[in-house]
Amino acid sequence: MSTDGRQLRRDAAANQARIVEAARHVFAEQGVDVPLAEIAKEAGVGLATLTRRFTRVRLVEAVLVDRTDEHLALLEESLALPASESVDHYLHSLCTQQLNDRSVCHALTLSLPDSTQVATHRAAIRTTQLTLIERAHQAGALRAGIVPEDFVSILEAVSGVIQGGAPHAWERILALLIDGLRADEPEDSLPPAPPRTEVHVVLKAPARGRRTSPITAPGARSTP
Repeated sequence: MSTDGRQLRRDAAANQARIVEAARHVFAEQGVDVPLAEIAKEAGVGLATLTRRFTRVRLVEAVLVDRTDEHLALLEESLALPASESVDHYLHSLCTQQLNDRSVCHALTLSLPDSTQVATHRAAIRTTQLTLIERAHQAGALRAGIVPEDFVSILEAVSGVIQGGAPHAWERILALLIDGLRADEPEDSLPPAPPRTEVHVVLKAPARGRRTSPITAPGARSTP
């Protein structure tokens, strides 16, 4: 193999890593329906270079795999705390991340049916969330009937407050929501939990001035 060939492979690998890092940054600021041209500009590569290496779905997948890994690490950190503190720590830390990263919620809710990696990581997240819930139940720190989908609903509610233009109100909203998780509240006062499929984003309107992506509108034509 020539030196030139090795250099080309190194350049391609460097471009790919730069594109994924740029996508992390842009998705965190603007969401996953951002035009791919903006990611190419952030990465310092041409749009043609980006689209040769990634479809939008594969680029989002690369970012969400990292985000779900980080989510699992946060859950493990929360499990290391006393059971009476673990749920509060988990939710507060997760919501804090959303202040600077809009992809935190996407890591749990964005529908990527062809991604085995994301599906595997989400299954591990759910299993760990169930462990967190069971420990809190045994410690008498969590009301009966709480399920992982309740955590997703809280995350989405706080995300809406942050993105709705009231970023300084989120801690108060979260405190009110966490109060509803306390063990002194009866289970029979809760409406039924939503099906797991209802917390996944299958169809999402594009941001103003943007075209719908094939991730958020299944069957739509892929557009850069």
